[in-house]
Amino acid sequence: MCYSLSTALGIVRRHGGEIDIRSEPGKGTTIALRLPVATGTPAAGEEAETTGARFDKSLHILVVDDDARVRDTTKRFLEAGSHTVELAETGAEGLERFRKGKFDLVIVDRAMPDMGGDKVAEAIKQRNPGMPIIMLTGFGGGDTADMVYVYRKAEGTEP
Repeated sequence: MCYSLSTALGIVRRHGGEIDIRSEPGKGTTIALRLPVATGTPAAGEEAETTGARFDKSLHILVVDDDARVRDTTKRFLEAGSHTVELAETGAEGLERFRKGKFDLVIVDRAMPDMGGDKVAEAIKQRNPGMPIIMLTGFGGGDTADMVYVYRKAEGTEP
C-alpha cells in the first residue's frame, strides 16, 4: 500500500467509511469509496468549510442528476471552488446541454429514470472520447464491469 492510499484509507475510516479495492491482472482495478450520508446541516449563519485543492483555472462542468438535492449540493460545492456549473435534470437534457456547450468535465448520476448515466456517458464518449466523466451513484456494492465496457466501447478499445 503506497503512502497516498494509506492516507486516503485513514481519512475515509475517520469519517465512518470504507474503501473496497479489487484488481484483476489484465482487467484493471476498481476502487469504491463508501461514506455515510451527512445528517446535519450548518448552524444558521455558518457555512460549510470549503478547504481543499484549488485549480489554476476555472472549469466548466456539466452536472446531470435527477435528484435536485444532489444537483444543488454538487453545484454549490463546485462553485465554491470557482468553477462554472450547468445543471441538467435528465439524461436527455444533459446530452442536449453537452451538444450545445463546451465543457471541461461531466458529472453524471448512474441511476436516472429516463436514461441512465451509463447511456449518457456512452453518448458523450462517442461524441468526445477524451471528455472526462465522473459517474456518481447512491447504490453500493454493484459491479462496475458494465461501466468499464461503456468507456472501452466508446474509446474503441473493447476486448
